[in-house]
Amino acid sequence: MFRLLYVAALLAGFLNAVSNAQQDLADPLSRSPETTGTIDGTVRNVDRSPLSQVRIELHSLMDGRVFTTYTNSIGMFSLRAPIGSYFITATSGKNSVTQHVVATQGLNTVELEIPSALSSSPGKGSTISAAQLKVPEKARNALQSAYSAFDKGRMPEARLYLEKALAIYPAYAEALAMRGILERGTEPEQALADLEKALKYDPDYAMGYVAIGSMYTQLGRFDDAIRPLERAMAMMPNRWQPYYEMSLARMGQQEFSAALQNIEQAFRLAPTSLPFLHLAKARILLGMNNNSGAAEEYTVYLHEDPNSPTALEVKRALDKLRAASSPD
Repeated sequence: MFRLLYVAALLAGFLNAVSNAQQDLADPLSRSPETTGTIDGTVRNVDRSPLSQVRIELHSLMDGRVFTTYTNSIGMFSLRAPIGSYFITATSGKNSVTQHVVATQGLNTVELEIPSALSSSPGKGSTISAAQLKVPEKARNALQSAYSAFDKGRMPEARLYLEKALAIYPAYAEALAMRGILERGTEPEQALADLEKALKYDPDYAMGYVAIGSMYTQLGRFDDAIRPLERAMAMMPNRWQPYYEMSLARMGQQEFSAALQNIEQAFRLAPTSLPFLHLAKARILLGMNNNSGAAEEYTVYLHEDPNSPTALEVKRALDKLRAASSPD
């Protein structure tokens, strides 16, 4: 049940989707034109200069989906997305800005300003890491196509684009990390090798530390998971993913108080409701013998995601807790 939830946590911020265990992976852009819109925007620094290669993430407030792209050489970007309400985040190095946007039918525009002036050269305060600056444009475009195919549920196509990106640039850390995530369910040792390579090629790739920490947890190597997750927390203290993964690692160590602190921080930082966080918290509370608290988390999960593939198993677990707590 919970293996898919590990993947879900990464994919929400890593591969533009929560996972097929949490949502329908049907192509949102294959719907009628009336259900989609285009968000065009620009990203500038405080002196109004355009910023290139800034990562743009569009977080749906309806279903948790995440769409990503990068700004071009003149600081512009464009994303198509289902009509609805979103948080949009522009991330440049360790600096980011987030604001609320609404996608309506047709064209929507937004302008984002990174709160501190940044240099366009690698090093401290750079817009992207030195390793990312070396990635050829063709490899970056292939990876974006892999993301798009994955988001539409086209796994064979996603893998083809991913291999194309790595054929163009074998040291592409983000592509290696994506391949590691996709391999984790079937080839865990190969997945770990890819994630280790990703961090070797780009030690500043924060989500790589989240991914490898999660991989260690999946393999039961909880002690090994702690250090990379601590590194990820230091690099992106305002993202929920490292705290969620740390809660799972601490739970594996039977450090339930620490696990509870981390899952609570993940709740605070998540830009929208992520039902599977309630499942993790329920497991932590069960480890602390807080059955009533666990039952409450299960109840919230079923309310937020009643039709998920895990709903039946959660209902059974909730029924057992209620039966155990009821008087004879």
